[in-house]
Amino acid sequence: MEVILVGLDGLEPTLVEEWEQDLPTLRSLRERGSSGGVRSSDPPLSAPAWPWIFTGKQGGKHGCFGFTKRESGGYGRTPVNYGDIHAESLWEALDAAGVSCGVANVPLSYPPSDLDHGYVVAGWPVPNRVTVSEPPGVVETVERHLDERYRVHPFSMGPELQRASDEEVLADLTDGLWHHQRAFETLVRETDVDVFFCVFMASDVGGHYLGRNRELLHDLYVEVDSALGELLEACPSGVDVVVMSDHGHAALSDWNFYINEWLRQEGYLAVDDATGTDFRSLLRRAGLTRDRLVGVKSALGLDDVRSRLPQPVFDALRRVVPPADPGSEGFDPDRVEWERTEAYSPDQNVVYLNAEETHPQGTVAAADAERTADEIEAKLRELDHPEPGRDDRLVTSVGRKEAVFRGPFTPDAPALVPIADDMRVTVQTGFNDGEVFARDEWSEHRQVGTLVTAGPSFGQTADVDERSILDVYPLVLELVDTAVPENADGEVPGDRLSYDPDPATRESNDGHSEAREYTDDEREEVRDQLNSLGYLE
Repeated sequence: MEVILVGLDGLEPTLVEEWEQDLPTLRSLRERGSSGGVRSSDPPLSAPAWPWIFTGKQGGKHGCFGFTKRESGGYGRTPVNYGDIHAESLWEALDAAGVSCGVANVPLSYPPSDLDHGYVVAGWPVPNRVTVSEPPGVVETVERHLDERYRVHPFSMGPELQRASDEEVLADLTDGLWHHQRAFETLVRETDVDVFFCVFMASDVGGHYLGRNRELLHDLYVEVDSALGELLEACPSGVDVVVMSDHGHAALSDWNFYINEWLRQEGYLAVDDATGTDFRSLLRRAGLTRDRLVGVKSALGLDDVRSRLPQPVFDALRRVVPPADPGSEGFDPDRVEWERTEAYSPDQNVVYLNAEETHPQGTVAAADAERTADEIEAKLRELDHPEPGRDDRLVTSVGRKEAVFRGPFTPDAPALVPIADDMRVTVQTGFNDGEVFARDEWSEHRQVGTLVTAGPSFGQTADVDERSILDVYPLVLELVDTAVPENADGEVPGDRLSYDPDPATRESNDGHSEAREYTDDEREEVRDQLNSLGYLE
């Protein structure tokens, strides 16, 4: 092995610095090499961020802007997978150059690529009952050494975690963290590759659920550091180490901003039954909520659930029964009157125009698109913060399509990327029974993550410039003397290296695969996973 690239999803750099004395693995890497910030994707969420990292390109060049995409010819949303990312991945670029690569648990890498020189164990989200690795024998090797089934997402789903105490959340995340550590260590010891690329997710989930309990979040960071240390001990001496996060975390959020409800009230979006008289709102008012359903499942126990309430029935009920909090209702395109709608938000922190050029019932002509986006941006920037006593504006930045994205998929990109109170206010997609703001106790992402590098190829540099997550892709290629695709957006961070890099470039090869569409059952399974973790609600 020449390079190990470890993703610690959502690792917050300010917490790493604050708790450095209790994080010996990260402290040692920082002392031996370099540490600095990396700016995340727009918006700084996992779904766009990981494709930015593993392709070295922003969304306009690969077409993935979130966990879902609009279905062809309609307005329904379907989860994306690796086949929807139309750019050459890091492992494909290495494979084409004859450099072997092992990939484990990188988000949005399902279905796994068939490599000539290496393997892929796909990362979340993954449908149930599918082969998660290519070749299949790789995950079988892991399971044989673990003596248990490999879990792509080894943590409880959102509703279960929401009902748990902070101590129970920490125990659940710690168990899942070490499940992945044992799997990754098995791969390092049992396979022979030049580059190993894996991602731990516990720091991200913990950032969301433990952001207000700094003592327990600290304990989780200590566990993450220990797991990283044991993984690196399994690597051969002289390996170059790159540790990074896709974004930061633990911006404490006290409010939700329901942007679709705001768009409706401003006249840009028309919705049926926006006043809470639809079927799901009536179920909620009658007390028939998803929280109670999860409580019944927990009270019965797994065996009783299977006998009295089979999992397929439970999953079907979850799709019908609403959450107790009306603010948790996700964006439902079937409620929208598209012929009277100019703008909408199907995913967090994005606004799309209902453009004639790209939408089947588009209402915004190409000549009016810039004016409409300007108008919505201006109104967003005028919004006051909902916190009593604060006299500042809510929206701290608005990314524009023309500035953020470039490339063949830019027409499908969001027109606006609004960030509220530097991510301290969560931009939600639900309609919230007519309310634009609601209190929250969630912890959200930060725009800047961390990048730590150490090893024979790296210098010892205390002060390095902030980089982009796009730079990780060309950095790894440089470390194994592999040419960088000419259309990559990232640059090799030469200030971290012990030599002056002179990266070669080559023609890009971005037609990596046909889109692999989910079956109807798989689509619902993945949607349930995304719903459970809060990505579609």
